[in-house]
Amino acid sequence: MLVGSGSQRLVVYVGSEGEGGLIATSLRDALALVIGLSGLHDATAKPFGDDGSQLRDWLAQADHYIRADWSQLDMERDRLREALDLPAANELLAALHAAAADEHYRPISDAGERYRSMLE
Repeated sequence: MLVGSGSQRLVVYVGSEGEGGLIATSLRDALALVIGLSGLHDATAKPFGDDGSQLRDWLAQADHYIRADWSQLDMERDRLREALDLPAANELLAALHAAAADEHYRPISDAGERYRSMLE
């Protein structure tokens, strides 16, 4: 979901399993994450940690499994990133984790219950 108005439109993820939160401070960064990662769930399944190395290793494993069925994964990601002038997703991992931890942007269901953190 795009949240806000004007030039600063934040992107909030609302998951079908009751998890959600802020994922990016711009649509451009959200697209970079969606294109460059195996998935938002994979990118938030492990803590970022001090330097993000464990998370990057985890994501590399996930990409390895995707490449088994889609050998052009890296080529397609590069093509889209270049065509849309997007940053590399790895550069946005720390910002993704900081954004997802922000309780202020956690969606609230129709029943009035706050969605779970994507970082759980």
